Amino acid sequence: MNFELRPYQLKARDETLYAFRNRHKSSLVVLPTGCGKTATMSAIAEVVVKNGGKVLFLAHRTTLVNQGAKAIEQATGIPVGREIGK
Repeated sequence: MNFELRPYQLKARDETLYAFRNRHKSSLVVLPTGCGKTATMSAIAEVVVKNGGKVLFLAHRTTLVNQGAKAIEQATGIPVGREIGK
């Protein structure tokens, strides 16, 4: 990661990774507008992918999918595939 997470983002990342380690197959992180959902997701995705896992990032707008994918790629260096529906 090329930036530092805020304490609440670290907590969300750590609790999500804890859930995965304890055999939960999915997790949901909810943060208000402007609180760094994409940064938090990038940090989670980086750990999961480096440990051989897969990550699904969903958004309801094509623009958000593309912005999120670009941000994750820039933050982690991990290539992101995109599936855009109609």
